[in-house]
Amino acid sequence: MGESQVAFGKRIRKLREQLGLTQTQLAEKANLSVKHLGEFERGRGNPTFATIENLAEALHVSPVEMFAYDQERLSAEEIRTEIHEMIDTIDDERCRLVHKLLRSLFR
Repeated sequence: MGESQVAFGKRIRKLREQLGLTQTQLAEKANLSVKHLGEFERGRGNPTFATIENLAEALHVSPVEMFAYDQERLSAEEIRTEIHEMIDTIDDERCRLVHKLLRSLFR
């Protein structure tokens, strides 16, 4: 599953939760099965454009806004997790550079 699919899924979940909707409620409004909606929210599905339009309408946003996941603000916990994941994947040289940058930042 790609990063964009995961981010898109998180965007759907966030918009749904902001409206106080359950997966079942949103699925009904968007003419989807709960199973498919769950797959989309987990970043595992590939919705058609018609499905994206239905979701956008049910979530009271434009289809373009469905893809505004890069503008989402991450929680502090999500940021920490992302930082840990990045650090776990870098080589020793970059790790030292990150350490040096962080040390200078917190002085």
